Amino acid sequence: MTVLIPVINKFAFADSTYPELIDAGGGNYTFWAAEQHYGRADFTISFRDGASAPTDPILVNASSATFKSAVISITGSSALFTFTQNATLTLETEGKVDSRKLLLGSAIFTGIGAAAGESLTFTVVGPGATAIFQGLSDGRVSATGSGGTPAAPIAIDFSFTTNRNINGTLAWEGQEGTFHIDETGTGYIVTSQERILLD
Repeated sequence: MTVLIPVINKFAFADSTYPELIDAGGGNYTFWAAEQHYGRADFTISFRDGASAPTDPILVNASSATFKSAVISITGSSALFTFTQNATLTLETEGKVDSRKLLLGSAIFTGIGAAAGESLTFTVVGPGATAIFQGLSDGRVSATGSGGTPAAPIAIDFSFTTNRNINGTLAWEGQEGTFHIDETGTGYIVTSQERILLD
């Protein structure tokens, strides 16, 4: 969100430039990001109006008046997994770039290396999660998958709070627990057997 939200906010200004994006042609724009835990991610975005027709407020700023959503495709990998994500970021009010922005979509994580055999599919639960510059600030996400030896089901359900904390439940390999992650990325998992600190 640290790239896409500022890009959308700049649609309000006719003389905006977008050095953070690469024009891939056909109304598609790309950029990439990297993070120590998640590795590199490559993003492709395109824009839609209120009728879901392609529009390009970067090329033709006047079309920002009918801009409604950004279609996002992400692929990436780290040392432990590959992932793909397809999502849509929608303005609550068409053409109003300062209106609430809702994210819907899903992401698939597939384990590699030491995590081979693990898989999780995350889905943002409707009506969507509110997206702000720093990330998601409310909404609910669920995930299902499998992992372990022998393979066993994994289920995760969590919600964002307005201060970007995450609280949720998880079940994996016959165990259950709750977790909390604060806006800095630190937190803990509590099971019936132990408390695990996350950093």
